[in-house]
Amino acid sequence: MASLLAVRSFVPRPSVAVSPFPVDLSTAFLLRPSSHPGCLRHASGYAYKQRVFHIRAIGFDLGTETGKGETMFGHKVQRAHSDFKSLNDVRSLTPLSWLFAGTEKHAENLTKAAASMLLYQNVLKGRPAQAFLKLLLLLQKGRIQDILEAYGDLYSSLAAGDHLSWQDYVLEEVLIGKFNCFARAAAKGELPKSSSLHKAAAYDLDILQKLAVAETTLVSWVEDVSRSLPQGWPAAAASSGPSSKTQQEACKAEALDLPSDLAAPDFIKAPLTPQQRSAYRANIGGKRRWAEALPELQYYHEAYGFGITAASSTLKWAGGFLEVHTPPTGQNRRRADTGESTCTDALVQNTINFLNNTDYESSMLIPTGAPGSAVAWDSYLQEVAPLGVRLVQLTSADVMQLADVALTLQQYPRVKFAVVCAAMMCSEGSGAHAALHSVLTGGDWPDNAILYAASPLTVSESISSCFSKVL
Repeated sequence: MASLLAVRSFVPRPSVAVSPFPVDLSTAFLLRPSSHPGCLRHASGYAYKQRVFHIRAIGFDLGTETGKGETMFGHKVQRAHSDFKSLNDVRSLTPLSWLFAGTEKHAENLTKAAASMLLYQNVLKGRPAQAFLKLLLLLQKGRIQDILEAYGDLYSSLAAGDHLSWQDYVLEEVLIGKFNCFARAAAKGELPKSSSLHKAAAYDLDILQKLAVAETTLVSWVEDVSRSLPQGWPAAAASSGPSSKTQQEACKAEALDLPSDLAAPDFIKAPLTPQQRSAYRANIGGKRRWAEALPELQYYHEAYGFGITAASSTLKWAGGFLEVHTPPTGQNRRRADTGESTCTDALVQNTINFLNNTDYESSMLIPTGAPGSAVAWDSYLQEVAPLGVRLVQLTSADVMQLADVALTLQQYPRVKFAVVCAAMMCSEGSGAHAALHSVLTGGDWPDNAILYAASPLTVSESISSCFSKVL
Protein backbone atom coordinates (compact mmCIF):
# COMPACT_ATOMS: atom_id res chain seq x y z
CA MET A 1 0.00 0.00 0.00
CA ALA A 2 1.25 3.43 -0.85
CA SER A 3 2.48 5.50 2.03
CA LEU A 4 2.25 9.25 2.51
CA LEU A 5 5.31 11.42 2.74
CA ALA A 6 5.25 15.12 3.43
CA VAL A 7 7.86 16.94 1.39
CA ARG A 8 8.80 20.59 1.75
CA SER A 9 9.50 21.97 -1.69
CA PHE A 10 10.14 25.34 -3.24
CA VAL A 11 7.19 26.77 -5.17
CA PRO A 12 6.91 30.24 -6.69
CA ARG A 13 4.47 32.90 -5.63
CA PRO A 14 0.92 32.74 -7.03
CA SER A 15 1.86 35.13 -9.81
CA VAL A 16 4.05 32.44 -11.34
CA ALA A 17 2.59 29.39 -13.08
CA VAL A 18 3.03 26.14 -11.17
CA SER A 19 3.10 22.66 -12.64
CA PRO A 20 0.07 20.69 -11.39
CA PHE A 21 1.87 17.34 -11.65
CA PRO A 22 3.40 15.71 -8.56
CA VAL A 23 7.15 15.27 -8.38
CA ASP A 24 8.54 11.83 -9.32
CA LEU A 25 11.09 11.05 -6.63
CA SER A 26 12.93 8.67 -8.97
CA THR A 27 14.16 11.71 -10.87
CA ALA A 28 13.67 14.65 -8.54
CA PHE A 29 17.03 14.29 -6.81
CA LEU A 30 18.90 13.80 -10.08
CA LEU A 31 17.78 16.97 -11.87
CA ARG A 32 19.24 20.43 -11.74
CA PRO A 33 17.23 22.89 -9.59
CA SER A 34 16.10 24.78 -12.67
CA SER A 35 14.56 21.62 -14.10
CA HIS A 36 12.37 20.64 -11.14
CA PRO A 37 8.67 20.75 -12.01
CA GLY A 38 7.87 22.86 -8.97
CA CYS A 39 10.74 25.29 -9.20
CA LEU A 40 11.62 28.13 -11.58
CA ARG A 41 15.20 29.27 -11.12
CA HIS A 42 14.69 32.93 -12.05
CA ALA A 43 11.48 33.63 -10.14
CA SER A 44 11.57 36.88 -8.19
CA GLY A 45 10.78 35.20 -4.90
CA TYR A 46 9.89 31.89 -3.31
CA ALA A 47 7.56 30.72 -0.62
CA TYR A 48 7.46 27.44 1.27
CA LYS A 49 4.52 25.15 0.82
CA GLN A 50 3.75 21.68 2.10
CA ARG A 51 2.87 19.12 -0.56
CA VAL A 52 1.89 15.50 -0.13
CA PHE A 53 3.16 12.89 -2.56
CA HIS A 54 2.33 9.20 -2.90
CA ILE A 55 5.53 7.15 -2.75
CA ARG A 56 5.85 3.40 -2.99
CA ALA A 57 9.42 3.04 -1.75
CA ILE A 58 12.54 5.03 -1.13
CA GLY A 59 16.08 3.70 -0.84
CA PHE A 60 19.55 5.06 -0.26
CA ASP A 61 22.94 3.73 -1.40
CA LEU A 62 25.06 3.36 1.72
CA GLY A 63 28.08 2.12 -0.25
CA THR A 64 27.90 -1.49 0.91
CA GLU A 65 27.71 -4.72 -1.01
CA THR A 66 24.70 -6.93 -0.56
CA GLY A 67 25.07 -10.59 0.23
CA LYS A 68 24.55 -13.35 -2.27
CA GLY A 69 20.99 -13.63 -3.41
CA GLU A 70 19.76 -10.42 -1.72
CA THR A 71 17.23 -8.26 -3.50
CA MET A 72 16.39 -4.59 -3.42
CA PHE A 73 13.07 -3.26 -4.72
CA GLY A 74 12.41 -6.66 -6.26
CA HIS A 75 15.68 -6.71 -8.25
CA LYS A 76 18.70 -8.91 -7.68
CA VAL A 77 21.57 -6.60 -6.76
CA GLN A 78 25.01 -7.62 -8.00
CA ARG A 79 26.92 -4.73 -6.50
CA ALA A 80 26.22 -1.34 -5.06
CA HIS A 81 28.09 1.62 -6.50
CA SER A 82 29.52 3.97 -3.89
CA ASP A 83 32.36 5.67 -5.70
CA PHE A 84 30.60 8.76 -7.04
CA LYS A 85 32.82 11.77 -6.68
CA SER A 86 30.26 14.45 -7.39
CA LEU A 87 26.59 15.04 -8.02
CA ASN A 88 27.33 15.29 -11.72
CA ASP A 89 28.32 11.62 -11.67
CA VAL A 90 24.88 10.80 -10.30
CA ARG A 91 23.01 13.04 -12.75
CA SER A 92 24.68 11.35 -15.69
CA LEU A 93 23.07 8.02 -14.85
CA THR A 94 19.66 6.66 -15.69
CA PRO A 95 17.34 7.25 -12.70
CA LEU A 96 17.96 4.68 -9.96
CA SER A 97 19.85 2.39 -12.37
CA TRP A 98 23.05 3.09 -10.49
CA LEU A 99 21.64 1.03 -7.64
CA PHE A 100 21.45 -2.08 -9.82
CA ALA A 101 24.02 -3.94 -11.94
CA GLY A 102 22.00 -6.59 -13.71
CA THR A 103 23.35 -9.71 -15.35
CA GLU A 104 22.68 -8.40 -18.86
CA LYS A 105 24.66 -5.23 -18.15
CA HIS A 106 27.54 -7.18 -16.63
CA ALA A 107 27.70 -9.42 -19.69
CA GLU A 108 27.53 -6.45 -22.05
CA ASN A 109 30.34 -4.61 -20.26
CA LEU A 110 32.57 -7.67 -20.24
CA THR A 111 31.96 -8.26 -23.94
CA LYS A 112 32.99 -4.69 -24.72
CA ALA A 113 36.03 -5.00 -22.46
CA ALA A 114 37.14 -8.19 -24.23
CA ALA A 115 36.96 -6.44 -27.59
CA SER A 116 39.14 -3.56 -26.36
CA MET A 117 42.30 -5.53 -25.57
CA LEU A 118 45.51 -4.43 -27.25
CA LEU A 119 48.07 -7.26 -26.91
CA TYR A 120 46.51 -10.31 -25.30
CA GLN A 121 43.77 -11.03 -27.85
CA ASN A 122 45.09 -14.55 -28.38
CA VAL A 123 44.12 -15.45 -24.80
CA LEU A 124 40.50 -15.42 -26.02
CA LYS A 125 41.09 -17.52 -29.16
CA GLY A 126 41.01 -20.97 -27.55
CA ARG A 127 37.92 -23.15 -27.22
CA PRO A 128 37.27 -22.35 -23.52
CA ALA A 129 37.55 -18.61 -24.18
CA GLN A 130 35.26 -18.78 -27.20
CA ALA A 131 32.70 -20.66 -25.11
CA PHE A 132 32.96 -17.99 -22.42
CA LEU A 133 32.41 -15.14 -24.90
CA LYS A 134 29.45 -16.99 -26.41
CA LEU A 135 28.00 -17.35 -22.92
CA LEU A 136 28.31 -13.60 -22.33
CA LEU A 137 26.44 -12.85 -25.56
CA LEU A 138 23.68 -15.31 -24.72
CA LEU A 139 23.29 -13.90 -21.20
CA GLN A 140 22.29 -10.60 -22.83
CA LYS A 141 19.71 -11.96 -25.25
CA GLY A 142 19.48 -15.70 -25.51
CA ARG A 143 17.34 -18.72 -24.80
CA ILE A 144 18.02 -20.61 -21.60
CA GLN A 145 18.72 -23.79 -23.61
CA ASP A 146 21.47 -22.01 -25.54
CA ILE A 147 22.88 -20.50 -22.33
CA LEU A 148 23.11 -23.91 -20.66
CA GLU A 149 24.73 -25.38 -23.77
CA ALA A 150 27.36 -22.60 -23.86
CA TYR A 151 28.16 -23.06 -20.18
CA GLY A 152 28.47 -26.80 -20.71
CA ASP A 153 30.92 -26.20 -23.56
CA LEU A 154 32.99 -23.94 -21.31
CA TYR A 155 32.99 -26.47 -18.47
CA SER A 156 33.89 -29.46 -20.65
CA SER A 157 36.66 -27.64 -22.53
CA LEU A 158 38.29 -26.56 -19.26
CA ALA A 159 38.12 -30.13 -17.96
CA ALA A 160 39.55 -31.53 -21.22
CA GLY A 161 42.54 -29.18 -20.96
CA ASP A 162 43.25 -30.09 -17.31
CA HIS A 163 42.52 -26.53 -16.19
CA LEU A 164 41.41 -26.05 -12.62
CA SER A 165 39.08 -23.16 -13.43
CA TRP A 166 38.32 -20.47 -15.98
CA GLN A 167 40.76 -18.13 -14.20
CA ASP A 168 43.43 -20.84 -14.24
CA TYR A 169 43.03 -21.11 -18.02
CA VAL A 170 43.29 -17.35 -18.51
CA LEU A 171 46.46 -17.09 -16.42
CA GLU A 172 48.07 -20.04 -18.23
CA GLU A 173 47.41 -18.36 -21.58
CA VAL A 174 48.97 -15.17 -20.21
CA LEU A 175 52.14 -17.10 -19.35
CA ILE A 176 52.26 -18.77 -22.77
CA GLY A 177 52.16 -15.35 -24.45
CA LYS A 178 51.46 -16.74 -27.91
CA PHE A 179 51.45 -14.06 -30.64
CA ASN A 180 52.07 -11.43 -27.96
CA CYS A 181 54.43 -8.52 -28.72
CA PHE A 182 55.20 -7.93 -25.03
CA ALA A 183 56.18 -11.57 -24.47
CA ARG A 184 58.17 -11.77 -27.71
CA ALA A 185 60.14 -8.59 -27.01
CA ALA A 186 60.94 -9.74 -23.46
CA ALA A 187 62.05 -13.19 -24.66
CA LYS A 188 64.34 -11.58 -27.23
CA GLY A 189 65.88 -9.37 -24.55
CA GLU A 190 64.74 -6.25 -26.36
CA LEU A 191 62.22 -4.93 -23.81
CA PRO A 192 63.23 -2.11 -21.43
CA LYS A 193 61.75 -1.86 -17.96
CA SER A 194 59.27 0.77 -19.08
CA SER A 195 57.72 1.28 -22.51
CA SER A 196 54.46 1.74 -24.38
CA LEU A 197 54.13 -2.06 -24.44
CA HIS A 198 54.07 -2.03 -20.64
CA LYS A 199 51.11 0.35 -20.65
CA ALA A 200 49.23 -1.77 -23.17
CA ALA A 201 50.04 -4.98 -21.28
CA ALA A 202 48.93 -3.44 -17.96
CA TYR A 203 45.60 -2.42 -19.50
CA ASP A 204 45.04 -5.89 -20.93
CA LEU A 205 45.93 -7.64 -17.68
CA ASP A 206 43.35 -5.58 -15.80
CA ILE A 207 40.76 -6.43 -18.47
CA LEU A 208 41.61 -10.13 -18.22
CA GLN A 209 41.25 -9.90 -14.46
CA LYS A 210 37.69 -8.66 -14.93
CA LEU A 211 36.98 -11.39 -17.47
CA ALA A 212 38.25 -14.12 -15.13
CA VAL A 213 34.84 -14.46 -13.51
CA ALA A 214 34.48 -17.21 -10.91
CA GLU A 215 32.32 -20.20 -11.81
CA THR A 216 30.01 -19.46 -8.87
CA THR A 217 29.35 -15.98 -10.27
CA LEU A 218 28.69 -17.34 -13.76
CA VAL A 219 26.19 -19.82 -12.34
CA SER A 220 24.44 -17.05 -10.41
CA TRP A 221 24.12 -15.08 -13.65
CA VAL A 222 22.58 -18.07 -15.37
CA GLU A 223 20.15 -18.40 -12.47
CA ASP A 224 19.31 -14.72 -12.71
CA VAL A 225 18.19 -14.86 -16.36
CA SER A 226 16.34 -18.17 -16.15
CA ARG A 227 13.08 -18.96 -14.46
CA SER A 228 14.00 -22.55 -13.65
CA LEU A 229 17.03 -24.78 -13.93
CA PRO A 230 17.43 -28.55 -13.81
CA GLN A 231 17.69 -29.79 -10.25
CA GLY A 232 21.29 -30.07 -9.10
CA TRP A 233 22.71 -28.12 -12.04
CA PRO A 234 23.84 -25.00 -10.10
CA ALA A 235 25.88 -26.99 -7.57
CA ALA A 236 27.46 -29.21 -10.22
CA ALA A 237 28.20 -26.36 -12.62
CA ALA A 238 29.85 -24.23 -9.94
CA SER A 239 32.20 -27.01 -8.84
CA SER A 240 35.85 -26.65 -9.76
CA GLY A 241 39.17 -28.05 -8.64
CA PRO A 242 41.66 -30.79 -9.51
CA SER A 243 39.98 -33.76 -11.21
CA SER A 244 43.06 -35.90 -11.85
CA LYS A 245 46.33 -36.85 -10.20
CA THR A 246 48.17 -34.64 -12.68
CA GLN A 247 46.10 -31.64 -11.63
CA GLN A 248 46.54 -32.48 -7.95
CA GLU A 249 50.31 -32.52 -8.39
CA ALA A 250 50.20 -29.24 -10.33
CA CYS A 251 48.27 -27.63 -7.46
CA LYS A 252 51.24 -28.17 -5.16
CA ALA A 253 52.76 -24.87 -6.19
CA GLU A 254 56.40 -24.34 -5.40
CA ALA A 255 57.74 -21.08 -4.05
CA LEU A 256 58.90 -18.70 -6.75
CA ASP A 257 62.67 -18.39 -6.93
CA LEU A 258 63.07 -14.91 -8.38
CA PRO A 259 66.29 -12.88 -8.33
CA SER A 260 66.03 -9.71 -6.31
CA ASP A 261 66.85 -7.49 -9.29
CA LEU A 262 64.89 -9.63 -11.81
CA ALA A 263 67.94 -9.60 -14.09
CA ALA A 264 67.54 -11.65 -17.26
CA PRO A 265 69.84 -14.69 -17.75
CA ASP A 266 72.22 -14.93 -20.70
CA PHE A 267 69.91 -17.30 -22.58
CA ILE A 268 66.51 -18.92 -22.12
CA LYS A 269 66.47 -21.54 -19.35
CA ALA A 270 64.70 -24.90 -19.29
CA PRO A 271 60.88 -24.77 -19.12
CA LEU A 272 59.30 -24.66 -15.69
CA THR A 273 57.73 -27.70 -14.06
CA PRO A 274 53.91 -27.78 -13.68
CA GLN A 275 54.32 -26.91 -10.00
CA GLN A 276 56.49 -23.89 -10.82
CA ARG A 277 54.01 -22.68 -13.46
CA SER A 278 51.25 -23.04 -10.87
CA ALA A 279 53.27 -20.82 -8.55
CA TYR A 280 53.55 -18.16 -11.27
CA ARG A 281 49.79 -18.26 -11.91
CA ALA A 282 49.13 -17.97 -8.19
CA ASN A 283 51.51 -15.01 -7.97
CA ILE A 284 49.68 -13.10 -10.72
CA GLY A 285 46.19 -14.09 -9.58
CA GLY A 286 46.97 -13.10 -5.99
CA LYS A 287 47.71 -9.49 -6.88
CA ARG A 288 45.13 -6.80 -6.13
CA ARG A 289 45.58 -5.83 -9.77
CA TRP A 290 47.08 -8.27 -12.24
CA ALA A 291 48.95 -5.37 -13.83
CA GLU A 292 51.08 -5.20 -10.69
CA ALA A 293 52.68 -8.49 -11.77
CA LEU A 294 54.21 -6.98 -14.93
CA PRO A 295 57.83 -7.03 -13.61
CA GLU A 296 57.56 -10.73 -12.70
CA LEU A 297 55.83 -11.48 -16.01
CA GLN A 298 58.59 -9.74 -17.98
CA TYR A 299 61.22 -11.71 -16.10
CA TYR A 300 59.33 -14.93 -16.82
CA HIS A 301 59.52 -14.35 -20.58
CA GLU A 302 63.15 -13.22 -20.35
CA ALA A 303 64.09 -16.37 -18.43
CA TYR A 304 61.80 -19.04 -19.93
CA GLY A 305 60.70 -17.69 -23.31
CA PHE A 306 57.23 -17.51 -24.78
CA GLY A 307 54.92 -19.59 -26.87
CA ILE A 308 55.91 -23.15 -27.69
CA THR A 309 59.53 -22.78 -26.53
CA ALA A 310 58.32 -21.98 -23.00
CA ALA A 311 56.08 -25.04 -22.92
CA SER A 312 58.41 -27.95 -23.66
CA SER A 313 62.05 -29.00 -24.15
CA THR A 314 61.16 -31.46 -26.92
CA LEU A 315 59.76 -30.13 -30.18
CA LYS A 316 59.26 -31.43 -33.69
CA TRP A 317 58.96 -29.92 -37.15
CA ALA A 318 55.52 -30.59 -38.59
CA GLY A 319 53.88 -28.97 -41.60
CA GLY A 320 56.23 -26.00 -41.60
CA PHE A 321 55.84 -25.19 -37.89
CA LEU A 322 57.24 -26.21 -34.53
CA GLU A 323 55.03 -28.42 -32.39
CA VAL A 324 55.38 -29.93 -28.94
CA HIS A 325 56.68 -33.49 -29.14
CA THR A 326 56.19 -35.96 -26.31
CA PRO A 327 58.86 -38.67 -26.44
CA PRO A 328 57.64 -42.23 -25.83
CA THR A 329 58.10 -43.38 -22.26
CA GLY A 330 59.69 -46.56 -21.01
CA GLN A 331 62.56 -46.52 -23.51
CA ASN A 332 65.37 -45.15 -21.37
CA ARG A 333 68.41 -47.35 -21.51
CA ARG A 334 71.81 -47.40 -19.89
CA ARG A 335 74.30 -46.29 -22.50
CA ALA A 336 77.06 -48.42 -20.99
CA ASP A 337 75.07 -51.57 -21.79
CA THR A 338 74.37 -50.73 -25.43
CA GLY A 339 77.73 -49.61 -26.76
CA GLU A 340 76.41 -46.12 -27.49
CA SER A 341 78.45 -44.27 -24.89
CA THR A 342 81.14 -42.82 -27.14
CA CYS A 343 78.94 -41.03 -29.69
CA THR A 344 76.38 -39.88 -27.12
CA ASP A 345 79.06 -38.47 -24.82
CA ALA A 346 80.60 -36.61 -27.74
CA LEU A 347 77.26 -34.99 -28.61
CA VAL A 348 76.57 -34.07 -24.98
CA GLN A 349 80.01 -32.45 -24.61
CA ASN A 350 79.60 -30.54 -27.87
CA THR A 351 76.21 -29.29 -26.70
CA ILE A 352 77.68 -28.08 -23.41
CA ASN A 353 80.40 -26.25 -25.34
CA PHE A 354 77.68 -24.76 -27.53
CA LEU A 355 75.87 -23.41 -24.47
CA ASN A 356 79.11 -21.95 -23.14
CA ASN A 357 79.96 -20.61 -26.61
CA THR A 358 83.40 -22.24 -26.55
CA ASP A 359 84.92 -24.49 -29.26
CA TYR A 360 81.84 -26.32 -30.55
CA GLU A 361 80.79 -27.78 -33.89
CA SER A 362 77.69 -26.23 -35.42
CA SER A 363 76.80 -29.38 -37.41
CA MET A 364 77.82 -32.99 -36.99
CA LEU A 365 77.21 -36.09 -39.12
CA ILE A 366 77.03 -39.45 -37.35
CA PRO A 367 77.28 -42.49 -39.66
CA THR A 368 75.37 -45.08 -37.64
CA GLY A 369 76.04 -48.03 -39.96
CA ALA A 370 79.32 -48.91 -38.21
CA PRO A 371 79.23 -50.95 -34.96
CA GLY A 372 79.24 -48.82 -31.80
CA SER A 373 78.31 -45.65 -33.65
CA ALA A 374 74.63 -45.48 -32.63
CA VAL A 375 73.32 -42.64 -30.46
CA ALA A 376 71.04 -43.03 -27.43
CA TRP A 377 68.93 -39.97 -28.15
CA ASP A 378 66.75 -40.48 -25.07
CA SER A 379 69.84 -40.39 -22.84
CA TYR A 380 71.17 -37.38 -24.71
CA LEU A 381 67.90 -35.56 -24.08
CA GLN A 382 67.93 -36.39 -20.38
CA GLU A 383 71.34 -34.80 -19.98
CA VAL A 384 70.95 -31.65 -22.07
CA ALA A 385 67.28 -30.70 -21.51
CA PRO A 386 67.83 -29.46 -17.91
CA LEU A 387 70.55 -27.17 -19.28
CA GLY A 388 68.01 -25.22 -21.33
CA VAL A 389 68.41 -26.84 -24.76
CA ARG A 390 65.29 -27.33 -26.91
CA LEU A 391 65.53 -30.53 -28.94
CA VAL A 392 63.90 -30.26 -32.39
CA GLN A 393 63.32 -33.56 -34.16
CA LEU A 394 63.34 -33.78 -37.96
CA THR A 395 62.35 -36.64 -40.20
CA SER A 396 64.42 -37.47 -43.26
CA ALA A 397 61.82 -35.73 -45.44
CA ASP A 398 62.04 -32.59 -43.27
CA VAL A 399 65.68 -32.08 -44.29
CA MET A 400 64.45 -30.60 -47.56
CA GLN A 401 62.82 -27.81 -45.48
CA LEU A 402 66.02 -27.03 -43.60
CA ALA A 403 65.96 -23.41 -44.80
CA ASP A 404 62.47 -22.91 -43.28
CA VAL A 405 63.62 -24.57 -40.05
CA ALA A 406 66.60 -22.20 -39.85
CA LEU A 407 64.39 -19.17 -40.46
CA THR A 408 61.98 -20.24 -37.70
CA LEU A 409 64.75 -20.79 -35.15
CA GLN A 410 66.13 -17.32 -35.85
CA GLN A 411 62.90 -15.89 -34.40
CA TYR A 412 63.99 -17.14 -30.96
CA PRO A 413 67.52 -15.69 -30.72
CA ARG A 414 67.96 -16.36 -26.97
CA VAL A 415 66.76 -19.98 -27.16
CA LYS A 416 69.39 -22.69 -27.72
CA PHE A 417 68.27 -25.44 -30.14
CA ALA A 418 69.70 -28.87 -30.93
CA VAL A 419 68.16 -30.00 -34.23
CA VAL A 420 68.29 -33.78 -34.62
CA CYS A 421 67.60 -36.00 -37.61
CA ALA A 422 67.96 -39.50 -36.20
CA ALA A 423 67.68 -41.34 -39.55
CA MET A 424 68.69 -39.16 -42.48
CA MET A 425 68.33 -40.79 -45.90
CA CYS A 426 70.19 -38.50 -48.24
CA SER A 427 71.63 -39.30 -51.62
CA GLU A 428 73.92 -37.17 -53.72
CA GLY A 429 72.08 -34.71 -55.94
CA SER A 430 68.79 -35.07 -54.05
CA GLY A 431 66.70 -32.22 -52.69
CA ALA A 432 67.93 -32.96 -49.17
CA HIS A 433 71.52 -32.71 -50.38
CA ALA A 434 70.80 -29.35 -51.99
CA ALA A 435 69.16 -28.07 -48.80
CA LEU A 436 72.10 -29.17 -46.64
CA HIS A 437 74.61 -27.54 -48.96
CA SER A 438 72.65 -24.29 -49.23
CA VAL A 439 71.96 -23.81 -45.52
CA LEU A 440 75.10 -25.23 -43.89
CA THR A 441 77.69 -23.90 -46.30
CA GLY A 442 75.86 -20.77 -47.37
CA GLY A 443 75.88 -19.12 -43.95
CA ASP A 444 72.11 -19.41 -43.37
CA TRP A 445 72.31 -21.67 -40.33
CA PRO A 446 71.48 -19.63 -37.17
CA ASP A 447 74.01 -19.09 -34.40
CA ASN A 448 71.54 -20.29 -31.73
CA ALA A 449 71.26 -23.83 -33.13
CA ILE A 450 73.37 -26.93 -33.72
CA LEU A 451 72.54 -29.77 -36.11
CA TYR A 452 73.06 -33.47 -35.53
CA ALA A 453 72.26 -35.86 -38.39
CA ALA A 454 72.60 -39.62 -38.06
CA SER A 455 72.64 -41.66 -41.27
CA PRO A 456 72.43 -45.45 -41.44
CA LEU A 457 73.67 -45.31 -45.04
CA THR A 458 77.09 -44.57 -46.41
CA VAL A 459 77.14 -40.94 -47.48
CA SER A 460 79.22 -39.44 -50.24
CA GLU A 461 82.07 -37.01 -49.71
CA SER A 462 80.00 -34.14 -51.14
CA ILE A 463 77.31 -34.71 -48.50
CA SER A 464 79.66 -35.16 -45.54
CA SER A 465 81.55 -32.02 -46.53
CA CYS A 466 78.44 -29.97 -45.73
CA PHE A 467 78.92 -30.71 -42.00
CA SER A 468 81.56 -29.12 -39.82
CA LYS A 469 82.53 -32.52 -38.38
CA VAL A 470 81.91 -36.19 -39.06
CA LEU A 471 82.12 -38.56 -36.09
